[in-house]
Parts: sequence; structure tokens; C-alpha cells
Amino acid sequence: MKEYTALVSANILETEPAEEREEKSGVTYGTIQKVSYYSTTCKRTRCFNILLPANYSESKQYPVLYALQGYWQTEDTLIDETDKSMRLRQIIGNAIASGEAKDMIVVFPYIYASETQDSCSGMNEANNTAYDNFINELTNDLMPYIESHYSVKTGKDNTAIMGFSMGGRESLYISMKRPDLFGYVGAVCPAPGVSPGLIAKSDFQYTDESPYLLLLTAWFKRYSGLFYTVQI
Repeated sequence: MKEYTALVSANILETEPAEEREEKSGVTYGTIQKVSYYSTTCKRTRCFNILLPANYSESKQYPVLYALQGYWQTEDTLIDETDKSMRLRQIIGNAIASGEAKDMIVVFPYIYASETQDSCSGMNEANNTAYDNFINELTNDLMPYIESHYSVKTGKDNTAIMGFSMGGRESLYISMKRPDLFGYVGAVCPAPGVSPGLIAKSDFQYTDESPYLLLLTAWFKRYSGLFYTVQI
């Protein structure tokens, strides 16, 4: 790990270049669709956004990234055109156009998964549990829907999960509980903790089934950046 950190540290940027959030001339960007599906976990119809790559074709299969929003947020937050810091359609499109990323499908779910209420009502253990419950909706409802309705590659080699704040916490939690499903994990300023009893110490023991790559980022005072990259 020490040797790997030294190798990559010189190439890590503390701030995403501003132009990566802008739409550039000559670049074709993906298309966002809002889709509804039935959640057996929440016992009602739910929505997610999906970003299909430019020139999406059913004759080609694509890797999938699940992108999870933070506390109080919705499936629209990470693609909000009014917030340049959240414009993942542009960021991903520019990365694909420059060759830094492959064509991919990105799914933006609503991760507050309560059977009794539609939205978060407070920052407390009851609401935290609803976010933690998203693991069940993701694996039992959403992933099967995506795999049956879109031309995707399956298996952990082709599946990534990432999130911001509470979404970062859930990305870590889900990937540790289901390392068989996700090969690549990102947690951007992850919220602390997971509800007691949900994570066992053994879940954090890395094995041959663990994700191939785990990326953690965190920001502190005066916007000074502290970045950790862990290769597993």
C-alpha cells in the first residue's frame, strides 16, 4: 500500500477542473430518463433517473454505475443542471469523450427506502434505518429491473457503486455486505456510522471477494483536500 500510494499521489487532483462540469463543443452527452418501477421493499412505485451514454444501443452491453445521493436529497440531486458541482452528466460525458472513462450506464436511485413514509423526516436513527434499508431495494428490486430492461454487463467486474455523504456511507455499507456484486466503490465525504447490528466486524475483513478498488475522499476547513485511495 505504501508503494502504491507513492505511485499515484503525484497524479491525484485535489479539485476537479471547472471545465469538466461544462458542456463542450464537439462532445455528445448522454441522455437522462426518469423511470418508475415497483419496489417490493417499500411496497409502492418508486422512481430513479438513468443516464444512458451517447448513441446508446441495445446491440452493445455497458458497465453500470449506481450513484447514491446524500441525506435529504433525491434521485435528481446529482444531475441537477442548476448546481455545477453536481453535474454528473457533463462530468461523465467529458471523461468518456477524453478517453478517461468507458461508455457506461449510470443509475441515480432514491435511496430513502421506507415502507411507511415517502421522504426523510429528520436526522435520527429511524430515518438512518430507512437509508440503510436501501440495500434490500437495490439488490431485490432495482438491480433486477436494470438488468432486465437495459443492455448491461453484469457481475462485479462490470458494476460500481458510489455516493455522496449518506450515499457514501451506504456505498461502503452495501459493498461490504455484498462484495460479490460490486467491484468498484466510491465514497465522497461519507456520513459516519451504520445502524448498530447491521455491520459485523467480519464484513470489513478483505478477502478475495472484496471490491477491486475503494476510493474515499473527504474535505476539511478552508477547502483543503484530503484524499485517500485504497486498492484492494
